[in-house]
Formats: sequence, structure tokens, C-alpha cells
Amino acid sequence: MAFQFQGWADSPSTGAYQEHEISEVFRQAIEQTVWLPYAERLSISSGQSVTIPIRGRLSEPSNSQLSESQSIPLDKLTITSKTLDLAERGRGVMVSKKAMNRSPIDLLSEHRMALAEQMALDMDTVLSTAFQSGQLKYAPTGPASYNLATGGTFGAAALSNPNFYHIRKMRDLAFRTYFMPKRSNGKFVYVSSTAGVRGILDDPEFLEINRNGNSSVFQKNMAGTIADVMIVEDNHGLSDGVGTNSDVGEGVFIARDAVKYAILQAPSIHYDATHDHGRFCSLAWYCDLGAETSTDVGTAGFARLIHLGST
Repeated sequence: MAFQFQGWADSPSTGAYQEHEISEVFRQAIEQTVWLPYAERLSISSGQSVTIPIRGRLSEPSNSQLSESQSIPLDKLTITSKTLDLAERGRGVMVSKKAMNRSPIDLLSEHRMALAEQMALDMDTVLSTAFQSGQLKYAPTGPASYNLATGGTFGAAALSNPNFYHIRKMRDLAFRTYFMPKRSNGKFVYVSSTAGVRGILDDPEFLEINRNGNSSVFQKNMAGTIADVMIVEDNHGLSDGVGTNSDVGEGVFIARDAVKYAILQAPSIHYDATHDHGRFCSLAWYCDLGAETSTDVGTAGFARLIHLGST
């Protein structure tokens, strides 16, 4: 006997799944994404692009004291903007009714979940590409040395895997030199490839801190927290092999308002049973979205990202 479509008698033969199914698949896909929690969604109801404004920082006056006859001096706040372009995205699979009728498992359900996983990976790729396009490029040139370029291109080859020194140095650069705002939880985030996380876990200082056992630092998808920087492991968007030795793990240091994304058509799964008079059906995910860095300016007050990598 043929399987009921996803177990629901009222499921449509064509078109989109019911709203609760769309929401469920989208939720499952979101749960698998690494980068989405660190991007900010922009509201958009129509169009193919949206403008992203970002403000700079008012410098501290050398002397704010006023005399009785002096008017309050006026400073000028600099605001820059860039354009976020949206694009249609999607992918699908074909399933034969014969295979569905004879399979001991629910093939439609399996294909639906496989598409949700693929959709999550694609969303992560779109977002991670945006996060990697920050103007500040940090190359670890040794266990306790680095090169920082500000023009969007790396200025040196990476010779060392990131460790405690490099995480702290990027944190200090972000906080003291470039005045990057912390996220709403009062922390920065560093997303690292697996090789980069391994460099941190193998750091003697990390091993010393946790030599008596500290299971809390081995949370899901987290190597722990160094100072006020959360370390998160990426799933596939960052390279494990940058640098002259091809063993340096790529990473991105993230402050608040670093990347924006917009969704015009929410990612959803669609079903079509009209192929070859119903002998074949297809499932596909489809969305209309885009992601961009909030600024292409790598100066103090504007920069929001530090990209660790190599020439």
C-alpha cells in the first residue's frame, strides 16, 4: 500500500506544504545553521535590494568644558550605507511513485529532511561568505605575532594556528583600537573552522585551565569562552587549510551589527506530483534572500569584523 503523503490526508498534491510544515522545516533548517544567530535580519516587503545604513562613532572631545558665553560645539556624525541584493535560491529532488510504494521507509519524509539539511548548508554558505568579506584581515605570523591589513586583502601568510594569544589580540584590537560594539549579551563571537578550534584546544594554556576537568567548555558547537569571546566551531564554510603549511584554521571575529540579511520569500519546501501523469513527484526548497556586511569601511568606529586567514 502506498504511503500517505507525510501521513496527512489533507496534504495538497501540488504547491507548497501547509504553513505548519513550512514553519517546521524552516525551524529545523535554522537550528542547523551556524552563522544565522550572528546576523541581523532586515525588514523588507518588496523589491530586489535594500539599503544598509551604519553610523560611525563620535570622537571624544579633548575638552568638553564650556564657558558661560560659549555655545555648545556641534560635531558631525558620519553615516555610510551599502546595498544588499536579494537572489532567488533553490534546489530539488525527484522521487518515483514506484519507489515510494515499495519502500519500507517514508521516502518523502526522508527527502524532505535531506532538503532541509541542504537548505541549512546553503544558508550558512551565503552568510559565511558575507562574514568573510570584512575589511580587517588578520594573519597569524607566529604563535605570538600577527599581521593586520585594513584594505580587505591579507598582507601576509599565516604561519601559525590561532591560539589564546591570537583570540585575545583580536579582542583587544576590536575593543580598544576599532571600538567595535559587543553583542547584546556583552560578548564578541569568534567562529572558527575545526582546525582553528583544534589550535585553541591544543594550546598549553587551555590545557592548563582545564586539566582538572571542566565539561562546561565542551558545549555543543563551542570550544568555550576566552575572556569575553565565545568560540564557535563552523560546520563547512571556513577552510581548515590556509597558510603556508596548509594547516591553519580560518576564522571570523564578530562584533554587533556585522552582517545583515533580508528575506523576501522565506525558505520553504514545495511539492509537485504532476510529473509523467503522477508517476513521479518532486520536492524542492526555494527562497529569495541575501546577506551583506553592514560596512566596507575598515576604520575605527565602522569596522565590525576581523577575518583570520592568509595570503
